Amino acid sequence: MHATQIKLAEMAFFFQKMEAIESKIFSPEPQAFGFYLSAFLSAGRSVTLVLQKEHKKEYARWFPSWLASITDEQRALLEYFNNLRVDTIHKLGVDLSHRRVEISTNEYLMAASQEGANIQIWHPIGVPAPPQQKLVRTLADGGSDREVLVACRSYLELISNGIGLFTEANASVAP
Repeated sequence: MHATQIKLAEMAFFFQKMEAIESKIFSPEPQAFGFYLSAFLSAGRSVTLVLQKEHKKEYARWFPSWLASITDEQRALLEYFNNLRVDTIHKLGVDLSHRRVEISTNEYLMAASQEGANIQIWHPIGVPAPPQQKLVRTLADGGSDREVLVACRSYLELISNGIGLFTEANASVAP
């Protein structure tokens, strides 16, 4: 299971990179999030493919029952992320968008400070400070927008839990 565990760690690594970028107010590398998303999608799909390669017989016995044991929503999530991977690798890429979310001035100033920016906001006495915003990246999803990190976290947890269940069901192949 060594190669499977490496792919799972790779998936988690790229998720953490996306989380770190999403938490920033300023981005010196605006394309980095999309690059990490592409790598996350590729690594995520590779986890079960590598598991199948490493443990063909055990995987063939385990996978159908695992697939039957998860919810319809989870099966839809697997299909959704596989389609995203196909889009990013074989087509024109993922339809990545964003929306702006209002945050407090204190949250904005704290984030800016942590990122090394020195910002001062001036406004007349008695007048509230102007609203501040941060970016939340989204995936187009049939007319609605899914927050990328929320969807990716669910996918990572589903894959990770699946690998854990495979390991439990096949104690002889444990890492």
